[in-house]
Amino acid sequence: MKIIQKLKDFLGRIKTGVSRFSIPFGFSVVLFLILAYSIIFEKSDSEIIIPLIFGAGFGLVVSILLKIMSERCRKIAPNFIVQLILSSITAIACFVLTYILKIDNAYVFAAYWGLIISCGCFGFYLLSRGENDQTIFSHTISSIVFTGAICAILSAGISICIAAVQFLIFDFEGDTIWKILAVANLFIWSVVAVNLFLSYIPEKDTKVTAPKVFKMLSLYVGLPLYMLLIAVLFVYLAKIVITLKMPIGEINWFASFAALFFIFFMLSVRQYEERSAQLFTRFGGYLLIPVVIVQGIAIMERVVAYGLTTPRTCSIILVLIGLMFIITSLISQKHLSKVYIAAGIIVLLVTITPLNVISIPKYSQQNILEEVLIKNNMLKDGAIIPNESISQEDKDRILSSYHYLEYAEGKKVDFLKDTENLNTLEIFGFEQKYSDNINKYYTFSCKDSIDISGYNRMVDAYGKSDNMIEVEVDGKKTVIDTKDVFQKLYDKHGKDNNDLDLYIVSDKIALYIKQLSGDISSDNKIEYCYFEGYVLLKN
Repeated sequence: MKIIQKLKDFLGRIKTGVSRFSIPFGFSVVLFLILAYSIIFEKSDSEIIIPLIFGAGFGLVVSILLKIMSERCRKIAPNFIVQLILSSITAIACFVLTYILKIDNAYVFAAYWGLIISCGCFGFYLLSRGENDQTIFSHTISSIVFTGAICAILSAGISICIAAVQFLIFDFEGDTIWKILAVANLFIWSVVAVNLFLSYIPEKDTKVTAPKVFKMLSLYVGLPLYMLLIAVLFVYLAKIVITLKMPIGEINWFASFAALFFIFFMLSVRQYEERSAQLFTRFGGYLLIPVVIVQGIAIMERVVAYGLTTPRTCSIILVLIGLMFIITSLISQKHLSKVYIAAGIIVLLVTITPLNVISIPKYSQQNILEEVLIKNNMLKDGAIIPNESISQEDKDRILSSYHYLEYAEGKKVDFLKDTENLNTLEIFGFEQKYSDNINKYYTFSCKDSIDISGYNRMVDAYGKSDNMIEVEVDGKKTVIDTKDVFQKLYDKHGKDNNDLDLYIVSDKIALYIKQLSGDISSDNKIEYCYFEGYVLLKN
Protein backbone atom coordinates (compact mmCIF):
# COMPACT_ATOMS: atom_id res chain seq x y z
CA MET A 1 0.00 0.00 0.00
CA LYS A 2 2.85 2.39 0.76
CA ILE A 3 4.26 1.83 -2.73
CA ILE A 4 0.88 2.63 -4.28
CA GLN A 5 0.60 5.76 -2.17
CA LYS A 6 4.12 6.84 -3.14
CA LEU A 7 3.21 6.32 -6.79
CA LYS A 8 0.04 8.39 -6.34
CA ASP A 9 2.07 11.16 -4.67
CA PHE A 10 4.60 11.06 -7.51
CA LEU A 11 1.91 11.28 -10.21
CA GLY A 12 0.11 13.96 -8.20
CA ARG A 13 3.29 16.04 -8.03
CA ILE A 14 3.79 15.82 -11.79
CA LYS A 15 0.12 16.69 -12.36
CA THR A 16 0.42 19.74 -10.09
CA GLY A 17 3.61 20.82 -11.84
CA VAL A 18 2.04 20.43 -15.30
CA SER A 19 -1.04 22.39 -14.18
CA ARG A 20 1.13 25.18 -12.76
CA PHE A 21 3.68 25.27 -15.59
CA SER A 22 1.24 24.53 -18.41
CA ILE A 23 3.04 26.57 -21.09
CA PRO A 24 6.48 25.00 -20.38
CA PHE A 25 4.72 21.61 -20.44
CA GLY A 26 3.43 22.43 -23.94
CA PHE A 27 6.92 23.37 -25.11
CA SER A 28 8.39 20.17 -23.63
CA VAL A 29 5.82 18.14 -25.59
CA VAL A 30 6.59 20.08 -28.79
CA LEU A 31 10.32 19.48 -28.24
CA PHE A 32 9.65 15.77 -27.73
CA LEU A 33 7.54 15.53 -30.90
CA ILE A 34 10.22 17.24 -33.01
CA LEU A 35 12.95 14.95 -31.70
CA ALA A 36 10.75 11.86 -32.01
CA TYR A 37 9.94 12.76 -35.62
CA SER A 38 13.64 13.14 -36.44
CA ILE A 39 14.35 9.70 -34.92
CA ILE A 40 11.43 7.81 -36.45
CA PHE A 41 11.85 9.22 -39.95
CA GLU A 42 15.65 9.60 -39.69
CA LYS A 43 15.58 13.33 -40.31
CA SER A 44 18.27 14.37 -37.84
CA ASP A 45 20.32 15.94 -40.64
CA SER A 46 17.37 17.97 -41.97
CA GLU A 47 18.12 21.70 -42.20
CA ILE A 48 14.85 22.57 -40.46
CA ILE A 49 14.95 20.09 -37.57
CA ILE A 50 17.83 21.67 -35.62
CA PRO A 51 16.35 25.21 -35.74
CA LEU A 52 13.01 23.75 -34.59
CA ILE A 53 14.75 22.04 -31.66
CA PHE A 54 16.57 25.19 -30.63
CA GLY A 55 13.43 27.30 -31.04
CA ALA A 56 11.32 24.96 -28.88
CA GLY A 57 14.11 24.75 -26.29
CA PHE A 58 14.39 28.52 -26.07
CA GLY A 59 10.62 28.90 -25.81
CA LEU A 60 10.65 26.38 -22.93
CA VAL A 61 13.26 28.37 -20.98
CA VAL A 62 11.56 31.73 -21.59
CA SER A 63 8.15 30.36 -20.58
CA ILE A 64 9.60 29.07 -17.28
CA LEU A 65 11.16 32.48 -16.54
CA LEU A 66 7.88 34.27 -17.36
CA LYS A 67 5.93 31.93 -15.06
CA ILE A 68 8.34 32.59 -12.19
CA MET A 69 8.01 36.33 -12.87
CA SER A 70 4.22 36.08 -12.77
CA GLU A 71 4.42 34.55 -9.29
CA ARG A 72 7.21 36.71 -7.85
CA CYS A 73 6.67 40.15 -9.45
CA ARG A 74 3.11 41.09 -8.65
CA LYS A 75 3.35 44.65 -10.01
CA ILE A 76 4.52 43.61 -13.49
CA ALA A 77 3.26 40.03 -13.44
CA PRO A 78 2.52 38.82 -17.01
CA ASN A 79 -0.77 36.91 -17.18
CA PHE A 80 -1.24 33.57 -18.93
CA ILE A 81 -2.02 35.09 -22.34
CA VAL A 82 0.98 37.43 -22.19
CA GLN A 83 3.23 34.53 -21.15
CA LEU A 84 1.98 32.42 -24.04
CA ILE A 85 2.40 35.20 -26.60
CA LEU A 86 5.88 36.27 -25.43
CA SER A 87 7.27 32.74 -25.16
CA SER A 88 5.81 31.81 -28.57
CA ILE A 89 7.23 34.93 -30.22
CA THR A 90 10.70 34.30 -28.77
CA ALA A 91 10.55 30.63 -29.82
CA ILE A 92 9.56 31.57 -33.39
CA ALA A 93 12.20 34.31 -33.54
CA CYS A 94 14.85 31.86 -32.34
CA PHE A 95 13.75 29.31 -34.95
CA VAL A 96 13.87 31.88 -37.78
CA LEU A 97 17.28 33.25 -36.77
CA THR A 98 18.90 29.84 -36.31
CA TYR A 99 17.38 28.68 -39.61
CA ILE A 100 18.66 31.70 -41.54
CA LEU A 101 22.02 32.23 -39.79
CA LYS A 102 22.67 28.55 -38.87
CA ILE A 103 23.42 27.43 -35.31
CA ASP A 104 26.94 26.34 -36.28
CA ASN A 105 27.72 30.03 -36.72
CA ALA A 106 29.81 30.81 -33.62
CA TYR A 107 28.06 34.15 -33.02
CA VAL A 108 24.60 32.55 -33.15
CA PHE A 109 25.69 29.68 -30.91
CA ALA A 110 27.19 32.05 -28.32
CA ALA A 111 24.13 34.32 -28.36
CA TYR A 112 21.75 31.38 -27.95
CA TRP A 113 23.49 29.89 -24.92
CA GLY A 114 24.15 33.36 -23.50
CA LEU A 115 20.41 34.03 -23.48
CA ILE A 116 19.72 30.61 -21.93
CA ILE A 117 22.28 31.13 -19.15
CA SER A 118 21.12 34.69 -18.43
CA CYS A 119 17.50 33.46 -18.15
CA GLY A 120 18.73 30.94 -15.59
CA CYS A 121 20.54 33.67 -13.63
CA PHE A 122 17.50 35.95 -13.60
CA GLY A 123 15.23 33.05 -12.61
CA PHE A 124 17.54 32.16 -9.70
CA TYR A 125 17.47 35.77 -8.53
CA LEU A 126 13.67 35.81 -8.48
CA LEU A 127 13.53 32.51 -6.58
CA SER A 128 16.15 33.75 -4.09
CA ARG A 129 14.03 36.69 -2.95
CA GLY A 130 12.40 36.28 0.44
CA GLU A 131 12.80 33.58 3.08
CA ASN A 132 14.24 31.01 0.64
CA ASP A 133 17.32 33.13 -0.02
CA GLN A 134 19.71 30.74 1.77
CA THR A 135 18.07 27.46 0.79
CA ILE A 136 16.93 27.81 -2.83
CA PHE A 137 20.32 26.86 -4.30
CA SER A 138 20.68 23.62 -2.31
CA HIS A 139 16.99 22.84 -2.92
CA THR A 140 17.49 23.26 -6.68
CA ILE A 141 20.62 21.08 -6.79
CA SER A 142 18.83 18.39 -4.75
CA SER A 143 15.83 18.58 -7.10
CA ILE A 144 18.05 18.12 -10.15
CA VAL A 145 19.79 15.11 -8.61
CA PHE A 146 16.49 13.54 -7.47
CA THR A 147 14.87 14.14 -10.86
CA GLY A 148 17.86 12.58 -12.61
CA ALA A 149 17.78 9.53 -10.33
CA ILE A 150 14.03 8.97 -10.81
CA CYS A 151 14.26 9.35 -14.60
CA ALA A 152 17.32 7.07 -14.77
CA ILE A 153 15.31 4.36 -12.97
CA LEU A 154 12.34 4.92 -15.31
CA SER A 155 14.65 4.84 -18.33
CA ALA A 156 16.30 1.59 -17.24
CA GLY A 157 12.94 0.01 -16.43
CA ILE A 158 11.23 0.91 -19.71
CA SER A 159 14.31 -0.18 -21.68
CA ILE A 160 14.29 -3.59 -19.99
CA CYS A 161 10.54 -3.99 -20.66
CA ILE A 162 10.95 -3.12 -24.35
CA ALA A 163 13.90 -5.50 -24.63
CA ALA A 164 11.81 -8.25 -23.01
CA VAL A 165 9.06 -7.75 -25.58
CA GLN A 166 11.65 -7.88 -28.35
CA PHE A 167 13.25 -11.13 -27.21
CA LEU A 168 10.27 -12.94 -25.68
CA ILE A 169 7.08 -11.86 -27.48
CA PHE A 170 7.54 -10.04 -30.76
CA ASP A 171 10.67 -9.59 -32.86
CA PHE A 172 10.72 -6.09 -34.34
CA GLU A 173 12.31 -5.89 -37.77
CA GLY A 174 15.40 -3.90 -38.67
CA ASP A 175 16.19 -0.91 -36.51
CA THR A 176 12.60 -0.51 -35.25
CA ILE A 177 13.54 -1.71 -31.76
CA TRP A 178 16.22 0.98 -31.47
CA LYS A 179 13.78 3.67 -32.57
CA ILE A 180 11.24 2.51 -29.99
CA LEU A 181 13.90 2.56 -27.27
CA ALA A 182 15.11 6.00 -28.33
CA VAL A 183 11.62 7.54 -28.44
CA ALA A 184 10.60 5.99 -25.09
CA ASN A 185 13.73 7.31 -23.37
CA LEU A 186 13.37 10.63 -25.13
CA PHE A 187 9.88 11.01 -23.62
CA ILE A 188 11.24 10.32 -20.16
CA TRP A 189 14.08 12.85 -20.41
CA SER A 190 12.36 15.61 -22.40
CA VAL A 191 8.85 15.52 -20.88
CA VAL A 192 8.86 13.64 -17.56
CA ALA A 193 12.25 14.97 -16.35
CA VAL A 194 11.50 18.59 -17.27
CA ASN A 195 8.07 18.66 -15.66
CA LEU A 196 9.14 16.69 -12.59
CA PHE A 197 11.92 19.21 -11.98
CA LEU A 198 9.53 22.13 -12.50
CA SER A 199 7.19 20.66 -9.89
CA TYR A 200 9.95 21.24 -7.30
CA ILE A 201 10.21 24.98 -8.01
CA PRO A 202 8.64 26.55 -4.91
CA GLU A 203 5.76 29.00 -5.10
CA LYS A 204 6.22 32.44 -3.58
CA ASP A 205 5.02 31.68 -0.05
CA THR A 206 6.36 28.12 0.14
CA LYS A 207 9.41 27.59 2.35
CA VAL A 208 11.91 24.97 1.16
CA THR A 209 14.72 23.10 2.89
CA ALA A 210 17.50 20.90 1.58
CA PRO A 211 17.40 17.18 2.42
CA LYS A 212 19.70 15.88 5.17
CA VAL A 213 21.80 13.93 2.69
CA PHE A 214 22.68 17.21 0.92
CA LYS A 215 23.93 18.64 4.21
CA MET A 216 26.05 15.58 4.84
CA LEU A 217 27.60 15.59 1.36
CA SER A 218 28.19 19.34 1.11
CA LEU A 219 29.19 20.23 4.67
CA TYR A 220 30.92 17.08 5.94
CA VAL A 221 32.38 15.64 2.70
CA GLY A 222 32.61 18.30 0.01
CA LEU A 223 33.74 21.28 2.10
CA PRO A 224 36.74 19.49 3.73
CA LEU A 225 37.88 18.30 0.28
CA TYR A 226 37.53 21.84 -1.04
CA MET A 227 39.66 23.18 1.81
CA LEU A 228 42.29 20.58 0.90
CA LEU A 229 42.34 22.00 -2.65
CA ILE A 230 42.78 25.50 -1.22
CA ALA A 231 45.69 24.24 0.91
CA VAL A 232 47.36 22.76 -2.20
CA LEU A 233 46.91 26.06 -4.05
CA PHE A 234 48.47 27.97 -1.12
CA VAL A 235 51.48 25.64 -1.18
CA TYR A 236 51.75 26.37 -4.91
CA LEU A 237 51.56 30.12 -4.24
CA ALA A 238 54.39 29.71 -1.72
CA LYS A 239 56.40 27.95 -4.43
CA ILE A 240 55.86 30.92 -6.73
CA VAL A 241 57.05 33.34 -4.04
CA ILE A 242 60.15 31.24 -3.30
CA THR A 243 61.14 30.63 -6.94
CA LEU A 244 59.98 34.08 -8.15
CA LYS A 245 58.64 32.35 -11.25
CA MET A 246 55.12 33.07 -12.44
CA PRO A 247 53.35 29.99 -13.88
CA ILE A 248 52.25 29.87 -17.53
CA GLY A 249 49.01 27.97 -18.08
CA GLU A 250 49.45 25.90 -14.91
CA ILE A 251 47.26 27.50 -12.24
CA ASN A 252 44.35 28.74 -14.37
CA TRP A 253 42.25 25.55 -14.40
CA PHE A 254 42.72 24.82 -10.70
CA ALA A 255 42.05 28.42 -9.71
CA SER A 256 38.91 28.46 -11.86
CA PHE A 257 37.66 25.28 -10.20
CA ALA A 258 38.45 26.82 -6.81
CA ALA A 259 36.39 29.92 -7.66
CA LEU A 260 33.45 27.89 -9.02
CA PHE A 261 33.41 25.58 -6.00
CA PHE A 262 33.65 28.60 -3.69
CA ILE A 263 30.41 29.87 -5.23
CA PHE A 264 28.86 26.41 -4.87
CA PHE A 265 29.79 25.97 -1.20
CA MET A 266 29.01 29.58 -0.29
CA LEU A 267 25.48 29.18 -1.64
CA SER A 268 25.13 25.69 -0.13
CA VAL A 269 26.40 25.86 3.46
CA ARG A 270 25.53 29.39 4.57
CA GLN A 271 22.11 28.08 5.68
CA TYR A 272 23.70 25.84 8.35
CA GLU A 273 24.58 26.89 11.91
CA GLU A 274 27.56 24.55 12.37
CA ARG A 275 30.80 26.35 13.20
CA SER A 276 32.61 25.10 10.08
CA ALA A 277 29.82 26.48 7.85
CA GLN A 278 29.77 29.83 9.64
CA LEU A 279 33.57 30.19 9.52
CA PHE A 280 33.65 29.40 5.81
CA THR A 281 30.77 31.80 5.10
CA ARG A 282 32.48 34.59 7.01
CA PHE A 283 36.14 34.13 6.09
CA GLY A 284 36.23 31.81 3.03
CA GLY A 285 36.41 34.73 0.60
CA TYR A 286 39.71 35.89 2.08
CA LEU A 287 41.30 32.55 1.16
CA LEU A 288 40.34 32.95 -2.50
CA ILE A 289 41.60 36.51 -2.97
CA PRO A 290 45.35 35.66 -3.34
CA VAL A 291 44.52 32.69 -5.60
CA VAL A 292 42.36 34.85 -7.88
CA ILE A 293 44.98 37.62 -7.94
CA VAL A 294 47.72 35.20 -9.06
CA GLN A 295 45.36 33.70 -11.63
CA GLY A 296 44.56 37.18 -12.94
CA ILE A 297 48.28 38.06 -13.21
CA ALA A 298 49.00 34.80 -15.06
CA ILE A 299 46.15 35.44 -17.52
CA MET A 300 47.18 39.06 -18.11
CA GLU A 301 50.78 38.04 -18.83
CA ARG A 302 49.50 35.83 -21.67
CA VAL A 303 47.13 38.54 -22.86
CA VAL A 304 49.88 41.17 -22.98
CA ALA A 305 52.21 38.81 -24.85
CA TYR A 306 49.77 37.08 -27.21
CA GLY A 307 46.47 38.95 -26.94
CA LEU A 308 43.00 37.79 -26.04
CA THR A 309 41.53 34.51 -27.22
CA THR A 310 38.04 33.18 -26.54
CA PRO A 311 39.25 30.79 -23.75
CA ARG A 312 41.27 33.60 -22.13
CA THR A 313 38.29 35.95 -22.36
CA CYS A 314 36.05 33.34 -20.73
CA SER A 315 38.66 32.88 -17.98
CA ILE A 316 38.64 36.64 -17.31
CA ILE A 317 34.84 36.63 -17.15
CA LEU A 318 34.85 33.73 -14.68
CA VAL A 319 37.44 35.56 -12.58
CA LEU A 320 35.23 38.67 -12.51
CA ILE A 321 32.09 36.71 -11.55
CA GLY A 322 34.08 34.84 -8.89
CA LEU A 323 35.39 38.13 -7.50
CA MET A 324 31.84 39.51 -7.35
CA PHE A 325 30.74 36.56 -5.22
CA ILE A 326 33.86 36.79 -3.03
CA ILE A 327 33.58 40.54 -2.40
CA THR A 328 29.82 40.41 -1.84
CA SER A 329 30.19 37.50 0.62
CA LEU A 330 32.73 39.54 2.62
CA ILE A 331 30.76 42.80 2.58
CA SER A 332 27.14 41.71 3.00
CA GLN A 333 25.66 38.22 2.80
CA LYS A 334 22.12 39.56 2.38
CA HIS A 335 22.97 41.01 -1.04
CA LEU A 336 24.57 37.80 -2.35
CA SER A 337 21.57 36.90 -4.51
CA LYS A 338 21.97 40.17 -6.43
CA VAL A 339 25.14 38.74 -7.95
CA TYR A 340 22.81 36.55 -10.06
CA ILE A 341 21.54 39.71 -11.77
CA ALA A 342 25.08 41.00 -12.34
CA ALA A 343 26.18 37.61 -13.69
CA GLY A 344 23.18 37.48 -16.05
CA ILE A 345 23.94 40.97 -17.38
CA ILE A 346 27.63 40.11 -17.89
CA VAL A 347 26.68 36.95 -19.79
CA LEU A 348 24.38 38.99 -22.07
CA LEU A 349 27.12 41.57 -22.68
CA VAL A 350 29.69 38.98 -23.71
CA THR A 351 27.37 36.93 -25.93
CA ILE A 352 24.83 39.16 -27.73
CA THR A 353 26.58 42.56 -27.93
CA PRO A 354 29.64 43.71 -29.93
CA LEU A 355 31.63 43.02 -26.74
CA ASN A 356 31.13 39.28 -27.26
CA VAL A 357 33.73 36.58 -26.55
CA ILE A 358 34.34 36.05 -30.27
CA SER A 359 34.68 39.58 -31.64
CA ILE A 360 36.80 41.12 -28.87
CA PRO A 361 39.53 38.41 -29.04
CA LYS A 362 39.48 38.68 -32.83
CA TYR A 363 40.05 42.45 -32.68
CA SER A 364 42.80 41.90 -30.10
CA GLN A 365 44.62 39.43 -32.38
CA GLN A 366 44.19 41.71 -35.41
CA ASN A 367 45.73 44.63 -33.50
CA ILE A 368 48.67 42.53 -32.29
CA LEU A 369 49.36 41.17 -35.77
CA GLU A 370 49.15 44.62 -37.37
CA GLU A 371 51.29 46.16 -34.64
CA VAL A 372 54.12 43.60 -35.02
CA LEU A 373 54.01 43.75 -38.84
CA ILE A 374 54.25 47.55 -38.82
CA LYS A 375 57.04 47.42 -36.24
CA ASN A 376 59.10 45.21 -38.59
CA ASN A 377 58.20 47.13 -41.80
CA MET A 378 56.23 44.12 -43.07
CA LEU A 379 52.99 45.95 -43.92
CA LYS A 380 52.82 48.45 -46.75
CA ASP A 381 49.73 49.73 -48.60
CA GLY A 382 47.60 46.94 -47.10
CA ALA A 383 49.96 44.16 -48.29
CA ILE A 384 52.25 41.93 -46.24
CA ILE A 385 55.95 42.01 -47.11
CA PRO A 386 57.77 38.77 -46.15
CA ASN A 387 60.74 39.28 -43.85
CA GLU A 388 62.67 36.43 -42.32
CA SER A 389 65.13 38.66 -40.46
CA ILE A 390 63.06 39.52 -37.40
CA SER A 391 63.33 38.39 -33.80
CA GLN A 392 62.02 34.96 -32.79
CA GLU A 393 59.70 36.63 -30.28
CA ASP A 394 58.05 38.68 -33.04
CA LYS A 395 57.82 35.58 -35.26
CA ASP A 396 56.02 33.73 -32.48
CA ARG A 397 53.59 36.61 -31.94
CA ILE A 398 52.89 36.92 -35.67
CA LEU A 399 52.25 33.21 -36.10
CA SER A 400 50.15 32.98 -32.93
CA SER A 401 47.84 35.79 -34.08
CA TYR A 402 47.76 34.58 -37.68
CA HIS A 403 46.75 31.02 -36.76
CA TYR A 404 44.02 32.36 -34.47
CA LEU A 405 42.64 34.67 -37.17
CA GLU A 406 42.92 31.95 -39.80
CA TYR A 407 40.07 30.01 -38.18
CA ALA A 408 38.23 32.91 -36.55
CA GLU A 409 34.55 33.42 -37.38
CA GLY A 410 33.46 36.32 -39.55
CA LYS A 411 35.11 38.69 -42.00
CA LYS A 412 38.87 38.46 -42.45
CA VAL A 413 41.09 41.48 -41.88
CA ASP A 414 41.86 43.23 -45.20
CA PHE A 415 45.57 42.41 -45.41
CA LEU A 416 44.86 38.67 -44.91
CA LYS A 417 42.19 38.29 -47.58
CA ASP A 418 44.62 37.14 -50.29
CA THR A 419 46.53 34.67 -48.08
CA GLU A 420 43.98 31.85 -47.94
CA ASN A 421 45.87 29.38 -50.14
CA LEU A 422 49.38 30.37 -49.01
CA ASN A 423 51.55 28.91 -46.25
CA THR A 424 53.30 31.01 -43.60
CA LEU A 425 56.61 30.88 -45.47
CA GLU A 426 54.97 32.48 -48.51
CA ILE A 427 53.07 35.03 -46.43
CA PHE A 428 55.62 36.12 -43.83
CA GLY A 429 58.92 34.66 -45.01
CA PHE A 430 59.23 32.11 -42.20
CA GLU A 431 57.52 28.96 -40.90
CA GLN A 432 56.40 27.73 -37.53
CA LYS A 433 59.42 26.46 -35.61
CA TYR A 434 58.84 23.05 -34.04
CA SER A 435 61.09 21.25 -31.64
CA ASP A 436 62.26 17.79 -32.68
CA ASN A 437 59.86 16.00 -30.35
CA ILE A 438 56.70 17.86 -31.40
CA ASN A 439 54.50 16.51 -34.19
CA LYS A 440 52.89 18.67 -36.85
CA TYR A 441 49.12 18.34 -37.17
CA TYR A 442 47.48 18.38 -40.61
CA THR A 443 43.90 18.07 -41.75
CA PHE A 444 42.38 17.50 -45.20
CA SER A 445 38.78 17.53 -46.45
CA CYS A 446 36.84 17.70 -49.71
CA LYS A 447 34.77 20.57 -51.08
CA ASP A 448 31.21 20.88 -49.79
CA SER A 449 29.78 20.27 -53.27
CA ILE A 450 31.27 17.61 -55.56
CA ASP A 451 29.97 15.91 -58.71
CA ILE A 452 29.59 12.18 -57.93
CA SER A 453 27.88 11.13 -61.15
CA GLY A 454 28.94 7.65 -62.25
CA TYR A 455 29.07 6.28 -58.72
CA ASN A 456 26.00 4.25 -57.73
CA ARG A 457 26.82 3.08 -54.21
CA MET A 458 28.09 4.73 -51.04
CA VAL A 459 29.62 3.23 -47.89
CA ASP A 460 29.85 5.26 -44.68
CA ALA A 461 33.34 5.22 -43.16
CA TYR A 462 32.79 7.19 -39.98
CA GLY A 463 35.45 7.54 -37.31
CA LYS A 464 38.14 5.29 -38.77
CA SER A 465 41.19 5.52 -36.53
CA ASP A 466 42.35 1.95 -37.26
CA ASN A 467 43.52 3.16 -40.72
CA MET A 468 41.83 0.40 -42.74
CA ILE A 469 38.59 0.60 -44.75
CA GLU A 470 37.35 -2.62 -46.35
CA VAL A 471 34.90 -2.50 -49.30
CA GLU A 472 33.66 -4.98 -51.89
CA VAL A 473 33.23 -4.27 -55.62
CA ASP A 474 32.14 -6.93 -58.12
CA GLY A 475 32.70 -9.62 -55.50
CA LYS A 476 36.28 -8.51 -54.89
CA LYS A 477 37.37 -7.11 -51.54
CA THR A 478 39.60 -4.05 -51.45
CA VAL A 479 41.33 -2.62 -48.39
CA ILE A 480 42.04 1.12 -48.35
CA ASP A 481 44.84 2.28 -46.04
CA THR A 482 43.88 5.80 -44.89
CA LYS A 483 47.42 6.27 -43.58
CA ASP A 484 48.68 5.87 -47.14
CA VAL A 485 46.04 8.35 -48.37
CA PHE A 486 47.11 10.82 -45.69
CA GLN A 487 50.78 10.44 -46.65
CA LYS A 488 50.07 11.07 -50.34
CA LEU A 489 47.99 14.16 -49.62
CA TYR A 490 50.68 15.48 -47.29
CA ASP A 491 53.40 14.83 -49.90
CA LYS A 492 51.33 16.65 -52.54
CA HIS A 493 50.14 19.66 -50.54
CA GLY A 494 52.52 19.95 -47.59
CA LYS A 495 49.88 21.90 -45.66
CA ASP A 496 46.24 21.77 -44.62
CA ASN A 497 43.80 21.66 -47.52
CA ASN A 498 40.01 21.83 -47.10
CA ASP A 499 39.17 22.22 -50.78
CA LEU A 500 39.99 18.80 -52.26
CA ASP A 501 38.21 16.94 -55.05
CA LEU A 502 37.28 13.27 -54.72
CA TYR A 503 40.29 11.13 -53.86
CA ILE A 504 40.50 8.46 -56.57
CA VAL A 505 41.55 5.05 -55.23
CA SER A 506 40.89 3.10 -58.46
CA ASP A 507 38.67 3.32 -61.51
CA LYS A 508 35.74 2.02 -59.42
CA ILE A 509 36.52 3.41 -55.95
CA ALA A 510 36.79 6.99 -54.68
CA LEU A 511 36.82 8.68 -51.28
CA TYR A 512 34.78 11.68 -50.23
CA ILE A 513 36.77 13.04 -47.29
CA LYS A 514 34.87 14.86 -44.56
CA GLN A 515 37.95 14.83 -42.34
CA LEU A 516 41.33 13.21 -42.72
CA SER A 517 43.68 14.35 -39.99
CA GLY A 518 46.82 13.18 -38.31
CA ASP A 519 50.19 13.91 -36.74
CA ILE A 520 53.48 13.82 -38.64
CA SER A 521 56.76 13.84 -36.74
CA SER A 522 59.80 15.89 -37.67
CA ASP A 523 61.17 12.96 -39.68
CA ASN A 524 57.88 12.81 -41.69
CA LYS A 525 56.67 9.67 -39.96
CA ILE A 526 52.89 9.40 -39.52
CA GLU A 527 52.16 8.97 -35.81
CA TYR A 528 48.37 9.01 -35.94
CA CYS A 529 45.66 9.08 -38.59
CA TYR A 530 41.88 9.58 -38.42
CA PHE A 531 39.39 9.31 -41.30
CA GLU A 532 35.76 10.34 -41.53
CA GLY A 533 33.84 10.29 -44.81
CA TYR A 534 32.37 8.02 -47.47
CA VAL A 535 33.60 5.46 -49.99
CA LEU A 536 31.95 5.90 -53.42
CA LEU A 537 31.69 2.76 -55.58
CA LYS A 538 30.89 1.82 -59.17
CA ASN A 539 29.43 -1.62 -59.88
